[in-house]
Amino acid sequence: VGQDGEERPHGRQALGAQEEEGDEALQQLGDQKLNNVLKRLNANAIPQVDEINMFRADGSVLHFQQPQLKASIQSNTFVINGLGEDKGLQELLPGIINQLGPEMMNNLRALAESQ
Repeated sequence: VGQDGEERPHGRQALGAQEEEGDEALQQLGDQKLNNVLKRLNANAIPQVDEINMFRADGSVLHFQQPQLKASIQSNTFVINGLGEDKGLQELLPGIINQLGPEMMNNLRALAESQ
């Protein structure tokens, strides 16, 4: 509280704007470090990737639409940059049938039988 009786921000509240700027600076530093590591690994951008689907053991799918993809095959390193969404297997059918492995095909059969 100030001398005039007004309540003043203190501690982290007073540093709110500076804190946001600091978070952005940390983000840029992290991005820069990641890009340096990718350069050392000779990672290359892979253009024109429409979607990436990561199938989970519980039957859900982590779905990326129009992601940016960088890869270093010799280092077995892949970097996906984009907004990932959790989706159910049935939400992405029938477009992903050709992407399903044997385990996920069994999950799909079980899903079909339960409905």
